[in-house]
Amino acid sequence: MERYGNGSRFAFYQSKSRGGYLLWLHQVIGSLGYAKPELPQLSSRVGLRENEIRYYYRFRTFTFSSFNWIHDAFYVDKKTVVR
Repeated sequence: MERYGNGSRFAFYQSKSRGGYLLWLHQVIGSLGYAKPELPQLSSRVGLRENEIRYYYRFRTFTFSSFNWIHDAFYVDKKTVVR
């Protein structure tokens, strides 16, 4: 979950090797009207090891204030997850 403006949104990340699952999930969530119809794009970032590049897919849902209770149930502040 991410807070964005006055609402919250889900953010989904998945490695390239598991990208099929994320693309399927995007299709399901998008068909319900909670995400943009454009397919997630493959992105890259530097890994923890030297000279390592990691590839991943990511998409976010639209932001809704009605999602705030879900965010609040899991996060004490912006980065601390409730146990």
